[in-house]
Amino acid sequence: MIFSLISSASGFIREILIAAKFGSTWQTDAYFVAITGVHIVNLLVASSLRTILIPILTEVEVAKGKNRKIVETNNFVNFGVLVSLVLIVFGVLAAPILTKVLATGFEGEQFDLAVLFLRIGMASLIFKTIVGIFRGYLQSEERFFESGLSDASVNILVIFFLVTMSARFGIIGLAVFNAASEISQLLIQIPGLIKTGYFYKFYLNIKSKHLSKFLVLVPPILISTAIYDVQKIIDKTIASNLVEGSISALNYAEKIERTIVSVFVTALVVVLFPTLSKKASDDNYDEIKRVSSSGLNSILLITLPASLGLMVFASPIVELVYQRGQFDVRAVEMTSAALVFYALGIVPFSLRMFYNNVYFAIQDTKTPMINGAITVGIKIILSLILVRYLQHAGLPLATVIAAVIMTGLLIKGLSKKIGYKIERDNLEVFIKSTLISVIIVALAYITYNYANSILKANAIQNLLALTISVGFAAAIYSLILFLWGVKEVKTIGLAGWEFIRKIIN
Repeated sequence: MIFSLISSASGFIREILIAAKFGSTWQTDAYFVAITGVHIVNLLVASSLRTILIPILTEVEVAKGKNRKIVETNNFVNFGVLVSLVLIVFGVLAAPILTKVLATGFEGEQFDLAVLFLRIGMASLIFKTIVGIFRGYLQSEERFFESGLSDASVNILVIFFLVTMSARFGIIGLAVFNAASEISQLLIQIPGLIKTGYFYKFYLNIKSKHLSKFLVLVPPILISTAIYDVQKIIDKTIASNLVEGSISALNYAEKIERTIVSVFVTALVVVLFPTLSKKASDDNYDEIKRVSSSGLNSILLITLPASLGLMVFASPIVELVYQRGQFDVRAVEMTSAALVFYALGIVPFSLRMFYNNVYFAIQDTKTPMINGAITVGIKIILSLILVRYLQHAGLPLATVIAAVIMTGLLIKGLSKKIGYKIERDNLEVFIKSTLISVIIVALAYITYNYANSILKANAIQNLLALTISVGFAAAIYSLILFLWGVKEVKTIGLAGWEFIRKIIN
């Protein structure tokens, strides 16, 4: 979580600088559409590799030992490089078609610029593929340092470009530098790989049963991952036909929501996934249910106050993070409207991600795919309806509703598959967290307004007022839950105290 926080903080600074340097214009719309397209391809490859590799590599190590695990990892690396080269060629040639799909409203110079950005970004796929394979290997070894810090390296390099060279090379230079900086993720992984005893040796066996198993499991994973990204494509496509800046507003708002989820929830899910995979390898479904129940409690404790707080403080946060340079009052209003609904979805987004990983741990990749296909149809219908009334803000609301339905389907499927069910303990945590969240967010809002009235609210003072009010509320929230006897909070509190005690001694 600490390293994810560093990565997210640097990502925030990057987005702040992009907003300040380039604002919310047709050029940034083109950039974000292309980045979305590249991200979709990268995520399909890298995320799918990591998700499937952890259970497979765990299975190989249990059955045949560490050396065989390294050999199979090298096989995946070499096969992945070949596939990624093919995809890069395809992506460059098909960039105009892909851009038309991503943004039907783009024409002329804006369309050409988006095509250029997409082609530039595709070059990073080969690095993303290798990084995704090594990330799966490292996490199967329960090493998470590299995963948490690798994203920060890209952000820091892009920040360097924005501060020193953006005025000279413009937004095209940003696209080039962003793609080239992906190699830094690979460099960060190398020391961790060496510490685990990994060594590279060329080995390519397309008849390997483990590679064959991977190829059987990967299509549903690709489709499942694509389904979520299809929702982003839908949003960008519909938003490209709305007022200028709609795509950028959605991007900036989603960045804030994604930061909260990635720092806390994604870090939790990533750490739990290898544990779930090991329990699945032993067919220990009772332990899988126990870990899943505890994971659900932890997610609820984090996301419920975060969701409510982000909804209440949407405008102040957007003003604080983005309002400078070319990012004007109109951009703040549009971004804040989208952020309110993205904030509403933090809980279902997080639970959907968590339960998907439970399925992947037990090597069931088809159920998330089927459920995702159902909900993406619902998402399309809702988007077309809600955008008429809420403009671009209707798009994240449609995504939230679809995520709620998807989460319900995933829980129902786990009940049939392994006997998983929502326990009384989970309901108690939900009720306690909800009640306390309402109180502490109201307290934070009152504290914020009072602090603002004293500090007169310029940018720095606004940050101070927001930090004081949110920090005060978070401390009270944690203390109340600790005294109320919520076991996950007590565990974290005691572990934190033990950590501090060791440092002092």
